[in-house]
Amino acid sequence: MKIGILTFHRAHNYGAMLQAFALRKILTDKGHDVEFISYRQPKIEDAYKAWIWSFDRSHSLIYNIKSLVSNLLTLYRRIKRRNAFNLFLKRFLPESQKYSKEELLTKDLDYDVVFFGSDQIWTCRFMGAFDDVYWGDVHVKNGRRVAYAPSMEMKTVSDVEESYIKNHIKNFDQLSARETNLSELLETVTGLSIQTVVDPTLLCKKEDFQLLIESSKRVPSEPYVLVYHVGHFPQVREISQKVANQLHCRIIEIGSRVFLHNDSTYKDGYGPEDFVALIANATFVVSCSFHGTAFSVNFHKPFYSILISGLDTRAISFLTQVGLLRCGIRDVGEVDVQSVMNIDYVKVEARLEKMRRTSMSYIDKALK
Repeated sequence: MKIGILTFHRAHNYGAMLQAFALRKILTDKGHDVEFISYRQPKIEDAYKAWIWSFDRSHSLIYNIKSLVSNLLTLYRRIKRRNAFNLFLKRFLPESQKYSKEELLTKDLDYDVVFFGSDQIWTCRFMGAFDDVYWGDVHVKNGRRVAYAPSMEMKTVSDVEESYIKNHIKNFDQLSARETNLSELLETVTGLSIQTVVDPTLLCKKEDFQLLIESSKRVPSEPYVLVYHVGHFPQVREISQKVANQLHCRIIEIGSRVFLHNDSTYKDGYGPEDFVALIANATFVVSCSFHGTAFSVNFHKPFYSILISGLDTRAISFLTQVGLLRCGIRDVGEVDVQSVMNIDYVKVEARLEKMRRTSMSYIDKALK
């Protein structure tokens, strides 16, 4: 069966590329011919350019000069990071021909099934508006459109957004969402039954990522606490420092941005395979990211998921599902490393395996 996937596989974000890798692996292991539909989503493409500076008329000349200097000083490191992600894309995420939005909305796609998801493809939070392509306004020649684990990170929707969702949800032959709260929101809006399924990275087990782990040469020999930033939140640094002090470990940080200040602990040129290897070999993981949390659980690591107000719905949903809500904390005063050093992963794995079976059944049904 020929399968296309529409997701954020081109985003230079660890979670985005790894969920894409995982879904393709699950489908190819079932014997299918799978590729990513190479949609050049403008907001995603612009966000990961090597040169990101432009004159901002809403700010002063001094501000713009400082911004220009900052971009010049970080250009080499941004190119290095970009190359690491592009190399992973080329090696592990085979693409179709390039498509613009206009082409995808008018062209017949020659696939038996198109999977939409996972990741936040249904959000308008950072894309400015819902994207018609990700909401199924594409024609699949003689094929089906399946939503697998799309996410939104929006607790409420406006009347206009509700109307949009009602109209576009009809595009899909099969529906699911990644978080229980999104399933409930969509059910309220549409009156349809929306199944909750796991992120593709959780369909895979540690051994499924072994090739990536072996590809990395970045893992240090001494014990370390891995810190994964998405955004810049002071409490993440405070919590990780306290954890490292209690465990007598060094800190290694990776994140979603290249900063002007080049901290020796922060590694901004590492690719997705390095992310996986560093989590797999960490003594402890501290993250404010859903995928940092998901990989910590998948690899049976002691961890803290830092809950950031307004950005924590995905992590809370997942932690609740696997019975690890105690690993979600908000400030340094909640740190008690010994309380999470011996997580009963036998119980966690039993819950996770049940979630996997349900999600795999959803995929099998979509492929019949």
